Amino acid sequence: MAKEELLASIEVYQTQLEQIQGALATAGSEEKLQLQELQANLLQLLDLTLQQLNEQPEEEQIQQKEELSSQREHKEHQTEHNDTSSHEKKLDDEFALFQSEIAALSEGSDDEDSEPKHKYSKEELEAMVGTQCRSPFTEKWGGHSFHNAIILSMVTGEDGEADLHKPQV
Repeated sequence: MAKEELLASIEVYQTQLEQIQGALATAGSEEKLQLQELQANLLQLLDLTLQQLNEQPEEEQIQQKEELSSQREHKEHQTEHNDTSSHEKKLDDEFALFQSEIAALSEGSDDEDSEPKHKYSKEELEAMVGTQCRSPFTEKWGGHSFHNAIILSMVTGEDGEADLHKPQV
């Protein structure tokens, strides 16, 4: 085989080994055995190809080794750059989605402020008069507890709606 073909074969074998090593990290037990066997076969094939390459004159070997290492370094740098840029892109996409959801929530709260929506109708609230309930109570020293209470009346606001958030003193 020509030197270029041997170098191309070595590069392909190394790429395949990297892929197998990546697959080994996520593979199940049955798949791991097959992948390990495939990895051993590829290593043997790589050794044989390197032996054939070593039979060539020493000057050419030095040049080929330098080419291989520079190609490998270039690929590693390119892979690192691609991983970083894809990770940054994923973060940017996720952040944009987050911002759109927050904007949708804030738009929804503006609508709620302009048109008050009540959970209970006025009739339902008036029907609660005379019923027993639990009322929150805060002690002067900061303790919080609930006490039994009876609803005696409903207080309506200026708009005629029952005001659930403003206690009567």
